[in-house]
Amino acid sequence: MSANPLPTDSWDRFVAFLVRHRLAAGLAAVAITALSVVGMPSVQTSADPTAYLPASREEVRFWHQMSTRFGAFELLMVGLEEPGVPFTSDGLSRLARITDRLDEMKAEGILWSRSLTNVQTQHLDEDETVVADLMVPVIPRDRADLDALAQRVLADPQVPGAFVSHDLKAYVLMLRADPRQDAGTIAGLVERVVDEERGPLNAYYFGAPFVTRAIGKQVYNQLPWVVPLFALGLAIVLGLWVRRPAAIGLVLACSVVPLVWWMGFLGLFRIEVTVAVLNGALLLLAVGTVVFARLAEARHVGRPGFLPRRTVMLLLGGIVAFLALALTNRLAAEPLPYLARFGEAMMVGFAALTLFAVLGAVPLLSLLKPGAPAEPPPAVAGHPGALASTGRRVTAVVVAVALLAGGLWGASQLRFQIGLGDMFGRQEATGQALAFFDRHFGGSDFVQINLVGDFMDPGTLARVHRMADLLEGSRVFPDVRAASQVIAFLNTGMGGGVHWIPPERDALENIWFFLEGSEDVRAMVDRDRKEGMLTLRAPAGVRDYPEMVRVVEQAIEDSKRQGVEGARARIEALARIWNIRLPEGRLDTVLAQAEGPGDPDRRAARIAGILADLHEYMRSDASPFPVTDAGWERLAALLGGDEPPLEGSLGAAIASLPEYVEMGAPEDLAGRVAQMLTIRVRNLDRERRSLELANDLVAGLDGGSAQGAFHTRSRGVLADLLHGDRDAGSLETRVSGFPAMIPGIEAMLSRGLRLSALVLLGVFALLAIGGAWRYPQHVRALPEALVATVLTFALGAALGVHVDSGSATLYLLPATVTWFLSPSLADRKACRWRWPWAFAAAVAVAALSLLLIGVMPVVRLGAVLAVGLAIPIAATVAGAWLWDPIQAGRDLLQELRHK
Repeated sequence: MSANPLPTDSWDRFVAFLVRHRLAAGLAAVAITALSVVGMPSVQTSADPTAYLPASREEVRFWHQMSTRFGAFELLMVGLEEPGVPFTSDGLSRLARITDRLDEMKAEGILWSRSLTNVQTQHLDEDETVVADLMVPVIPRDRADLDALAQRVLADPQVPGAFVSHDLKAYVLMLRADPRQDAGTIAGLVERVVDEERGPLNAYYFGAPFVTRAIGKQVYNQLPWVVPLFALGLAIVLGLWVRRPAAIGLVLACSVVPLVWWMGFLGLFRIEVTVAVLNGALLLLAVGTVVFARLAEARHVGRPGFLPRRTVMLLLGGIVAFLALALTNRLAAEPLPYLARFGEAMMVGFAALTLFAVLGAVPLLSLLKPGAPAEPPPAVAGHPGALASTGRRVTAVVVAVALLAGGLWGASQLRFQIGLGDMFGRQEATGQALAFFDRHFGGSDFVQINLVGDFMDPGTLARVHRMADLLEGSRVFPDVRAASQVIAFLNTGMGGGVHWIPPERDALENIWFFLEGSEDVRAMVDRDRKEGMLTLRAPAGVRDYPEMVRVVEQAIEDSKRQGVEGARARIEALARIWNIRLPEGRLDTVLAQAEGPGDPDRRAARIAGILADLHEYMRSDASPFPVTDAGWERLAALLGGDEPPLEGSLGAAIASLPEYVEMGAPEDLAGRVAQMLTIRVRNLDRERRSLELANDLVAGLDGGSAQGAFHTRSRGVLADLLHGDRDAGSLETRVSGFPAMIPGIEAMLSRGLRLSALVLLGVFALLAIGGAWRYPQHVRALPEALVATVLTFALGAALGVHVDSGSATLYLLPATVTWFLSPSLADRKACRWRWPWAFAAAVAVAALSLLLIGVMPVVRLGAVLAVGLAIPIAATVAGAWLWDPIQAGRDLLQELRHK
């Protein structure tokens, strides 16, 4: 090789200056370290589990705002499972004790605690007054009473599927955490209380604080094994390869101290530290290990300038590369803030590495005893030998191209997994909690329909109820929750047994009055009754998210239909819910009867019964005025006609009655009484006729559902049809929820990660190309970095590791560290030196110890770190082997040209 040019000599003199003044440089490094340690507590951390989502994306912002308004992020859930017989006295008693203890911990941050044992249900008492009682006022002790309570629980529309499973083997305890207090502390408190009281019940915890806590506990439990194995992996590789304990210790020390500086600088620059940012420590550790191993080896072989200028320039290039990464993800049409923050943090990290290389690494590594100055052997040991192996290496080039092509395809298969079911294994605590909800409740995640409209308007709420029926009958969603279901259920008791939304606004207002302050309703409608949320439990194991959203959108559209076709769709949906097989043509017959005037004999019988009841009322003390039998006959003749009487003619008849005249009533009383009687006749006729039609619908059908819930719900639909179309009001709908966002968000996050890798490759490639005119071997790093990056992505997909919010930033490791591993770019004179590869391999082997943690997010970190180092090592080693014939050919061409 040619002698170093003057700039290198100048740089060597600068390095020698640092060595001569290493005490001053070292003291400066110690001072920065101390300041960093002091500044580390000021680091701003964020435990927001949604921080990696593209917050600027409209659907993400909408979902986040809606979930915040309805308090979804403060909701924690604990699942309790009966180990044997379902619905036992012991299980209910333990559930009650846990609920009561947690409900009393408001000062500790638990705003309320709800379960089957303290949830209230509204119903009519013996005096037909709506009352709110505990669903489980007393815990029964014998099996017969437990069975009776079970039937009552399963008959309630809101409790099964929310607080207890339909098989009665599982209970759910819901808690609302105070957002002003530490969520992790609250989660620990909940776990402690549950573990003290649950006895034989199996417990499962669901919610972001529980997930974070479960990971932390698992990591802490495995640290006694993982830390020694991590150290052992480092020691074995380095001991066999480097064999210089002093050099190993100094390189590792040089790799760790910059991380302390980095954390201190993050606090200084107020850069928020998220999980993604913290993973940058692993990237900086890998790069720092490679860089400082190169310096140590240069010192070992006696290089005076053992801090290569190119290495420093490459570190500075890292700052530029991650600046480009940050700007790309800030200014893109669809920005990804988590990658932008990562880029900003890595800029600080590479600045810390650069500064430490000058102030810390040179003084420390100068303590190594240098060997005799020696240049590494030339890259090409003569043209004939190099050219003789060209054929073999051409084959290797072809293989590399094939690997690149296959890697590009494999990299396209890498998925960004954002669902908890993909991120965690079923054997882990979080996976077991997900399996619990899948097993007993049909799923663990929810699709949400945002509803904006007047929920005090019967027409608006009736459309919501139609929507809920259609979605429930789609059989796609295990559970459907809407405020209209609670209203309709209460009206069954208050409105003559009809399960529907009453058409009168004052009747609807009365029901809302009884629901004031209900936490069940708060999760479905805001306090102003202007915005609501229809919640659908996404089915377990769903993968076709677009099809699921299509079903929701179709139900929203179909809910606009009223009349016969709307009633048909709803009754067919209800039949699917309870697996009712109606005889051929029966539904058509019943709907035709409802649409027409109906059987005259039936109507006569209904009207006779209604008039008899009204006669009793008008003779009672509650009557607005006493009516004689003769007076009632006149009124009954008008009320019982084929057509409903005009209120004016009925009012005139009332006003002319002698008993009314003698009473001296106000002039408008007759009209009001006429209106009341007309409405009662119409409503009672609709109630009784809907009952007749519902009886016709289920006549002869076996099974409790046909005569019970299906009969009740179908009667409400038929009453709607008899009432006629309503003004649907103004209702704005929007499908949201995490499952609904998964396809689009996963695709966007995957694109953003690939683009970020390309940005890093592009910036470093410009550095390499910039010097290629003088040092052609620089271009060797380009294919090395490209192949390493692509193959890492592809291998992640092949191994099923894929990407999650925690490991995503580590997939940028090969696009960064390969440039530092490639000696052609980092240090022209170090083409045969192996310590950087040895230390990188040691870190890769040590990273495999993370697989023992047993939690998929951490396992994924270890796997990606190991693969992200192993493949760049292989790529750069292969690059060194392949470059010789290329360089030999170039030199030969130059010789021939000169001749």
